[in-house]
Amino acid sequence: MTADQPGRRERKKQATRLALEEAALRLTLEHGVEHVTVEDICAEVDVSSRTFFNYFPSKERAVAGSGPLAIDDEAIRRIAEGDGREGLFDDLRALLRTKAAESTRKRADMVCRRKVVERNPALLPLMLENFAKYERAVAEAIAQRIGTDPDADPYPQLVAGLIGTVMRVSFHRWTSGLGRKSLEAEVDQAFTLLTKGL
Repeated sequence: MTADQPGRRERKKQATRLALEEAALRLTLEHGVEHVTVEDICAEVDVSSRTFFNYFPSKERAVAGSGPLAIDDEAIRRIAEGDGREGLFDDLRALLRTKAAESTRKRADMVCRRKVVERNPALLPLMLENFAKYERAVAEAIAQRIGTDPDADPYPQLVAGLIGTVMRVSFHRWTSGLGRKSLEAEVDQAFTLLTKGL
């Protein structure tokens, strides 16, 4: 096992979390969030309610899951350790392309999650919270890179917000069929428009 590979225990925890997310999502799509219980989700994965609550505070949070923007500490570290503003947007584009490639392998789940939110609008704030957390992590990495305070200097928050918008628009177009491109191509197009000043 290398330093950046998760150990067996961590892999098992990740697998359990993913299985709970997938079960919650599938059951909610089939029955509606109001007709799904934590016990139903646990029965699908064959775990106890106590195990469920080790991962999620509620069934709604399990349905929302981590979404496409689970925070990757290694990728964030690469943004933080770059050379000031030099190449920042190239590094951010690479970060988004990596996220797009990861998400492409999970397209069915992402389309399913979009349908669930459309049918259960009360879940939308939880989905948006995932984007907000990711934007915050990116803003902090940018601030570290350029040697500023992410709360005092608006630049990191502004750039991270723009990056979050690129992802939201790209994911929406890709999962809803508005765009006929791959997710990576959607990200590239949005990023190009952004860096050209729209």
